[in-house]
Amino acid sequence: TPGLAALPVAPHAPWLLRHRMPATIWEAYQSVWAFDGNLGAADLATLHELRIAAKWLRYTLEFVREPLEPGVTALIRPVVALQDHLGTQHDRHVAALRARAYATATTTTEAQGKAIGKLVDHLDQGVERLRGTFEPTWRPIVAASYRRGLGRAEQLLPEQLLPAWLQQPERLLPAWLQQPEQRLQQPEQQLLQPVGYCKL
Repeated sequence: TPGLAALPVAPHAPWLLRHRMPATIWEAYQSVWAFDGNLGAADLATLHELRIAAKWLRYTLEFVREPLEPGVTALIRPVVALQDHLGTQHDRHVAALRARAYATATTTTEAQGKAIGKLVDHLDQGVERLRGTFEPTWRPIVAASYRRGLGRAEQLLPEQLLPAWLQQPERLLPAWLQQPEQRLQQPEQQLLQPVGYCKL
């Protein structure tokens, strides 16, 4: 009807914690949960990607930790355990790669060669042992009870303005993480490179 149309609305966005952060929390969680069902035969590069996603989930929860207590500590704890598990596995794998590379590029004595071989075997066995004990660390995070805990926690978010830097969430991600299709083009090379994490 002429003259009775809806009035124009000025551009706006949800800048309150309780408006923006629930979606941010669930997006971070879903990035971790998406790995479920594909980890049985996952290679180490994929597990390293899971470790990065877990760190993002942890940072997201820690950013709003204070208003979400006491329940959020119970949600962060299994994420830290997952990070530690995958981090140890990754470190041992990288150490084995570097030990092999050193043995190949360096002239060593017979005794040194045997020592390096024992070190590599020990590291490889550690990687496989951690792979075999991964499931008990992973299950608590993908359990329905964990998601219910997230739902209860986000209800405690206050009506507080987001910091200005968080009002442009695309600035939180390093450039390589904004283009996920490029993240695993050279997985072995990425395993040997330090990873820069954004700080929430």
